[in-house]
Amino acid sequence: MKEIQFSIEINAAKERVWTTLWEDITFRDWANIIDEGTYMKGVMKEGNEIQYISSVNGYGVTSLIEKLSPNEFVLLRHSADTKESGLVEPRVILLPKKMESPH
Repeated sequence: MKEIQFSIEINAAKERVWTTLWEDITFRDWANIIDEGTYMKGVMKEGNEIQYISSVNGYGVTSLIEKLSPNEFVLLRHSADTKESGLVEPRVILLPKKMESPH
């Protein structure tokens, strides 16, 4: 899997940026731009799983909080698609049938 990383410089105190990113009300404001009605379910704590779910269609993603340093850094590993109920959506991979050798 390809790893991607993003960064941006913001002219604000790191505590204000962190609060804007992760507090429920402000999270919903900015996440709404990406997927309407998105909210976060779970507790931001290292080792916890957290879900990002759309209230519009009930689907989202489950992520593991691998590393967390409040006001500094968070490393999330997205692990599964989920439904609003918290059920993990099964991933089905279809493989082509094995080609038989003419010999």
